[in-house]
Amino acid sequence: MLSNSNLSVSIVEADRMAMGVTANTTAKITSQHDLLYDYLLNSFGFDTAKGYLDSNEDAIKNYNIINDELKKYGEGLSSLYQVVMLNKTDILDDDYVKNMIKNFKKFNKDVYAVSCATGDGLNEFLNHLYKKTDEIPHPENPIKIEYDDGFDNNDDSEFSVVKLNKNTFLVDGGKIRRLAGVTDIRNTQQMRRLANIMDSMGVYQELKKLGLKEYDTILIAHIETTYIGDYQ
Repeated sequence: MLSNSNLSVSIVEADRMAMGVTANTTAKITSQHDLLYDYLLNSFGFDTAKGYLDSNEDAIKNYNIINDELKKYGEGLSSLYQVVMLNKTDILDDDYVKNMIKNFKKFNKDVYAVSCATGDGLNEFLNHLYKKTDEIPHPENPIKIEYDDGFDNNDDSEFSVVKLNKNTFLVDGGKIRRLAGVTDIRNTQQMRRLANIMDSMGVYQELKKLGLKEYDTILIAHIETTYIGDYQ
């Protein structure tokens, strides 16, 4: 589907449209998971790999299931324009591709077979998308979008320092916890990196205002370390 609100749509890619591979970003109806099949075949045998293939093979069945779900729960999405792109045709038999196109056209007149790897059929498909995005009318009752002005405010570098007793200090904060969570206390380089980042954040400057001195204990989230000067 090109839009969920009948609006013209722009597809933005970092390099070229329909080039490269992504994961967990788009909805796909496919049974062509080459590396996964290789893993299943080598790890669990033919029967397991074939079972996974059979469960994913009927693309048309999956297409209809998705549209049935859209009719039930999509709040009008099923009535919007759809185009079908059959990808990875470079590794499929020509007769198989022609048969898939013929079967899909029983449900959707706009079906394109392409190979993003070789570029075959890609320009025709993209030209069709460009044309359709200009043709799709704007909705009579546009969807009201409420913007969150603070959506990009994800700065968690704020921290707090507390003097727990004469020789012990606690450092806490969102970024501090994240850094501590990925730091292996057994790795000298990682501990030095943590100390350098905290120094650049001004943590040691604040600790010294509270009286931090050499050989005092600093609790950094779950990490306990001893202050020995420039590097901890």
